[in-house]
Amino acid sequence: MNLRNLMKNRGGKENRHSVVGKRILWLDAARGSGMVLVVLGHAISDTAMDNPLFSRLFYFIYSFHMPLFFFISGYCGSKAMKCYTMSDKCDYIQLRFSRLMIPYFFIGVCYIPLKIVLAKFSSTPVQLNGVLFEMLKGKNPNHQLWTLYVLFVIALITCVLANQKNNEILMVIILGIFQILSVKAPSGIVKNILFEFPFFYAGILCKKHNWIAGKFNKGIGITTLSLLVMINCSMVVSGEHYLKIATGYCGIVASCFVAMQITKTARNPFVAIGKYGMDIYILANAVQVAVRIVFINALGVNGIVCCVLSTVLGVFIPIIISKCFVRKLVWTRKLILGMD
Repeated sequence: MNLRNLMKNRGGKENRHSVVGKRILWLDAARGSGMVLVVLGHAISDTAMDNPLFSRLFYFIYSFHMPLFFFISGYCGSKAMKCYTMSDKCDYIQLRFSRLMIPYFFIGVCYIPLKIVLAKFSSTPVQLNGVLFEMLKGKNPNHQLWTLYVLFVIALITCVLANQKNNEILMVIILGIFQILSVKAPSGIVKNILFEFPFFYAGILCKKHNWIAGKFNKGIGITTLSLLVMINCSMVVSGEHYLKIATGYCGIVASCFVAMQITKTARNPFVAIGKYGMDIYILANAVQVAVRIVFINALGVNGIVCCVLSTVLGVFIPIIISKCFVRKLVWTRKLILGMD
């Protein structure tokens, strides 16, 4: 097996109308729309949580947007299950480390002086004593980067366990039990790994068995969207956190369905945003912090106005920076995006 070529092959058996070159359009659209929701969620938490409507929107977004990203990562990372030899496993782990952990550590180290200088504006000030050790445990000065750490650990475990006799049913049962137990577990990296792993594995299975492309009809889409809304309403009333598992899966199906409906050409704006998903995820936080400091702390602008500005700028400024600078230099591509 040529693992590096396998890592680049993303077309698979997708419907020919959903693929351009090696890119799957509906997958880019799902990633792009999910990334807009991530930026919007962070904008709301920074600027508009005191508004009842925006706070409900925040909890709705957070009921499924991270499961969606882990699902997409599993769909794109299904090659982890094909690493049967020790050589393949080592190559895959090295590639995943470069893609995920180099940006995790580099951006984290860059954030240390920024957190110190802007300590009075930060809700999570950094403590120099032991900060690097905390990063090794998954606690990054840029706290949003926990996703990269968790994704690397999940990919590592998947790769190590991969063999030619993978028992998918047993794996689903074990991961399902861990996911249920994780809901009531204390917050932390272990909880995140146990909760998000099944969504990642669901992406692997969907890619392997071609369960998604061209098979979603309007009935499925409308049903899952309705369930997502109804379960969220139920969580407001009951406060039951176990329902987040249901909203995660409903949100994945609904998001993929919507992405397929809105994806007609590669010019779709969500497809374009999806191609820069990693760039936005890495760079948006700095932009949104700057918006909060300037417009709320310094100028006292209305929180809702700041929320809109933070969302729009948090999506498009990272794309501009990446296109004009980050992706053009070899060392910035490697250190910031983990790209060769």
